[in-house]
Amino acid sequence: NPPLHFYLLHFWIKWFGISAESTRSLSLIFSILTLPILFQIGRKIMHEHLGILLMLLFTCSNFHHSFGLEARAYALFTFLFAVILLLLVRTHEKPTLLKSSLLGLVCAGLFYTHYIAIVVIPWVFLLHILMSFKHQTKKAWWSFALFMFIFTVFLLPYLPIFIERLNHVQKAGTWVDRPNWSAVYGLLNKFLNGPLTLILFIVILVGLIFSKRLIYKSFPLNKRLTPITMVFLLTVGIYMSSFFISLIGNTSVFLDRYLFFLSLGMYIVLGYAVIKLINKNLKIIILPIIIFIIGFNPFRTHNRESDVLVAYAKSFNGSYVITPPHYDLTFIYHADEALFRAQKEGSALFPHDIYPIYGLHEIEIEHLKKPVVLIDAGARFLYGEEKLKTELMERLTLVEQREFAGGYWVYVFE
Repeated sequence: NPPLHFYLLHFWIKWFGISAESTRSLSLIFSILTLPILFQIGRKIMHEHLGILLMLLFTCSNFHHSFGLEARAYALFTFLFAVILLLLVRTHEKPTLLKSSLLGLVCAGLFYTHYIAIVVIPWVFLLHILMSFKHQTKKAWWSFALFMFIFTVFLLPYLPIFIERLNHVQKAGTWVDRPNWSAVYGLLNKFLNGPLTLILFIVILVGLIFSKRLIYKSFPLNKRLTPITMVFLLTVGIYMSSFFISLIGNTSVFLDRYLFFLSLGMYIVLGYAVIKLINKNLKIIILPIIIFIIGFNPFRTHNRESDVLVAYAKSFNGSYVITPPHYDLTFIYHADEALFRAQKEGSALFPHDIYPIYGLHEIEIEHLKKPVVLIDAGARFLYGEEKLKTELMERLTLVEQREFAGGYWVYVFE
């Protein structure tokens, strides 16, 4: 993954420690900071009522609540995308060199946060060009040129790594399955907390379409580019581009957690349509909020229980063989904080009876402390086989096994 979130987290844990609460709190802060950005977007596009509605939808979103509490890059990415939306809306009002400079900087930050930015940036470029055509002033075009310059300058240091990663992905593909057409509906369903909100969304849009007065008033056809049209184009463009890239190419990126940042655009369009349809009777707005909240589950799990797995494995007091090897840091985080703080990994863990390996050819099995405890953190999923388990069963006797959430297993051999 690109490094921005991890650089920030590096300094964050130096200040606040490595507890789960500490490492997750950085994401929580970015998630909270997204709220005032959404309010400003709603206020700029329509008025404060839309801003308040956007904050309510964001707060009660399953995905944003869940990933706002995870020590991963998604909350930062969502925050940066919200800033991009706000800057586009404000640039639509009046392009300035400052706004374009900030937009270029934030787009570069988006790229340094997650590779899905490669689908986002071209649509931001396109909208900026359309806004320049709309304003038809030298200042608008100078603003676009500065935006491109700032983005390019900040991206250049990372370009060799990105090209290397791109070549690798084009050859090997990604672990994400190629989507079918039902996935287009499926992801929308998830982003809106379930089918009830999606059905309501469709009903509202149909209501707008069949009400000529409202549709012309809401989405003026005599104007080439309005802020709400811009948000709609950006959201649909990124969403469908990701789908078709995944459908016809070797690289599949159409995954809920990669794309849930687009729900911000969905909330803006949905909220805008709701307020326009009900006109000034704001009491009716309670209905979509209630329907959305019905699907809200603040206790969602990502189907992991590494702390329980490690506690079980450690109860045997033997040698620990780990596959895939990259699970070693997770294991020692829960098993031995001193090793984790010392940044021990790979073969440096061998003297501590912890062996992150691909196969038994990497170690001398006769020297292992018994029992031998195999931690299988999804080897079949990654490699299509359970090589280490097979090798150990040929040499030792399996005496106990237990499955954990996520398809992880612990096998005990004597």
